[in-house]
Amino acid sequence: METINPLEKPIFIVGVGRSGTTLLQSMINAHPEITITPETHFIRLFIGKPGIEKHIRSGKVVAMMQADPSLNRVEYARDVLAGHPIKSRQDLITYYKKILQIHAEQKQLNRIGEKDPKVIEYLRTLKEIFPDAKVIHVMRDPRDVSLSRTKADWSSNRPFITQPLTHQLQITLGRRIGPELFGDNYYEIRYEHLVSDTQAELKKICSFIEVPFNPEMMNYAQKANEVVKGKELAWKENVFKPVMRDNVNKWKKALSKRQVIAIETICKEAFNALGYERSIPSHELGLSGRVYRWYYNLMLFAASSLYQTRFN
Repeated sequence: METINPLEKPIFIVGVGRSGTTLLQSMINAHPEITITPETHFIRLFIGKPGIEKHIRSGKVVAMMQADPSLNRVEYARDVLAGHPIKSRQDLITYYKKILQIHAEQKQLNRIGEKDPKVIEYLRTLKEIFPDAKVIHVMRDPRDVSLSRTKADWSSNRPFITQPLTHQLQITLGRRIGPELFGDNYYEIRYEHLVSDTQAELKKICSFIEVPFNPEMMNYAQKANEVVKGKELAWKENVFKPVMRDNVNKWKKALSKRQVIAIETICKEAFNALGYERSIPSHELGLSGRVYRWYYNLMLFAASSLYQTRFN
């Protein structure tokens, strides 16, 4: 195995939450040349967090890191922090790189990565930290994503309208700035393709991340406990099972007509650019459906304006 710096071309898996990022994380982690850390959220909660400098100056950032449950999924995170003073944002970046480096060394592997769906909103920060990162953007039918998000512990209590809004805003942002920032180091994959023709899709991903395909990737469930920890088990149990080829179009039996109208109105990127098919043609909406569509378009306009202010 060729020896390279694990931080030279780290792999980052991003996408709207509940799009299949954990499944792909487990599959790539099962490759004998690659290790993927548990989900630390460190880029978005610390390095890329607005106003983090204030917490650094006050000295509170260390306590925040010590108490953070996501970061502490990495067993040695606190030990590294004890010997690594945080006096600047650059110190946070150095600390994060050290965590990844140690993880790779402990596994005796020279390829490292992390999965955090929400880093789709922090690609500029990722580019700053790792200019040559390999970014894999997982995409899924927004109706199945929205349905899944109503069941996950971390998103089930949110108003339903926030689910398609999140999908549209995040996927549009990622597809716009991902190629702009990373060029050929940005790759898109659809969840539906991954579960229907798994080996073929994994071979394409291996080509992208520059490793040979290994059949062990198909046995990902045996090593899923390396990347899924603690409370995550409550909503990520499927990653311990074989590929669920029928885990598509679940929305058809579970979403109301109004919910479908909301998603098919708001998630324009998925339906207009990615080719997912709308189930309700405009001429079948009726008066109430047209009113709903007008309302959801208004909601999207308002949300987009606020979102662009923060992430553009």
